[in-house]
Amino acid sequence: MMALKLLVNGMSLTGVADAMNVKFETVRRWLKVVSGQRGKIDGQLIKKLNVSQAQLDTLWAYISDNSLRKRAILLKKKS
Repeated sequence: MMALKLLVNGMSLTGVADAMNVKFETVRRWLKVVSGQRGKIDGQLIKKLNVSQAQLDTLWAYISDNSLRKRAILLKKKS
């Protein structure tokens, strides 16, 4: 939940991984799992994370557009 809160507030995947002391790939895996449950958990995320539906919609659009995947690929190439 905290990783989603950080992402909704604009933190990068790398930043979330660092803040949560986990690997970058772990954060990506979390997003994949959560995005697959999107319709089922939006209400819980709004309530528990105190975010708006608009913020979640933006996050889901960003994920579904593969923007996160594209960023991950670019980051790996830079390494």
